[in-house]
Amino acid sequence: MSTFRSHAPARSRASVPLLTAVLLAAGAARGQEAAEKPAKVEETIFRVYEIGDLLRPPRDYPIGGKSDPASPAAPPAAQAVPAEAIRDLLMESVNSDTWKEAGGAIGMARVAPSGTALLVQQTADGHTGIAAVLAELRKQRGMNTMISSRFYWLLLEPKDVDALYAAAPQNPAEWRAMPVVDDALLARAGRYCQAQATCFNGQTVGIQTARDWAAVTDLTPIVGTGAVGYDPTISIASSGVALQLTPQFIPSDNKDPSVVLDLHSSVTETRMPAKKQIRVSATSQPAGRLDSPMNESDAHALGMVERPDTVRQSFATTVRVPVGKRVLVAGMTLQSADGEQKPRNLYLVVQVDAVR
Repeated sequence: MSTFRSHAPARSRASVPLLTAVLLAAGAARGQEAAEKPAKVEETIFRVYEIGDLLRPPRDYPIGGKSDPASPAAPPAAQAVPAEAIRDLLMESVNSDTWKEAGGAIGMARVAPSGTALLVQQTADGHTGIAAVLAELRKQRGMNTMISSRFYWLLLEPKDVDALYAAAPQNPAEWRAMPVVDDALLARAGRYCQAQATCFNGQTVGIQTARDWAAVTDLTPIVGTGAVGYDPTISIASSGVALQLTPQFIPSDNKDPSVVLDLHSSVTETRMPAKKQIRVSATSQPAGRLDSPMNESDAHALGMVERPDTVRQSFATTVRVPVGKRVLVAGMTLQSADGEQKPRNLYLVVQVDAVR
């Protein structure tokens, strides 16, 4: 029986380990080269962002007339926003892991020496995100939206008011739209007062027209030997109309935008009566009462207390009104200051237009 064995040449057997060692060495060299090659750094861009309009809130101008006790209190003043707050918001919202201030390697944000700008170094994608955040902040801030409003105080007959509510559209859910005042009724109605105001979105403004009188409303006696004097208290009596408003624009996707209005309206009528008042004596003798009007010189010589007659219609509300429509907001009966004229029905009609 023959046995056949195959033997590889000695040179071939020796070359296998050598080839393996060469391949391993080449692979290790390529791995070391890849490890030593620096990672590609994304290109950054330096830009300056002006943010002064986001730091300064709109200044409010509420009614501050001390002569009208029905004047609304001033709302809390809007607080300025520090530039650091805007910077921190951007760093938290855009590429938050890239900022050097947060342990990243490429992003940088600093407040400019002026305090109203940000110095930012970021990637192109990061700058796109920053611009989007700032645009949304400006949209919410309201400084890019101006709102113009017109106000009509109308003397309406009860039948006119009933007709307005009857004509308002009604849906199956049993609610009615706000009554709209058309041009015909506006021209026909007695126009007691008219006003217009334009302000920023969210800003509080006040408008007021009034006539003031100085009236002696009290006398404090000062008694001496055989004589008495009087220290007068001077007060202000007013007649006029005052309105304070704060509008807030509400955008809508259905093309029917509206505005929320904080309103405070006050109508005051004052009648100064004839000088037929209480007479006070210039001595310590008892005072009497005048039964007939006195002239100005007699009044100052004897002293007097004035009692003006005042009637006021006042209301405050928050209401949402459609943009571009003249709607009836509120009203009530207004008595006459002298009590001689018949009561009138005074209503406030509002028309709001948002201007960007």
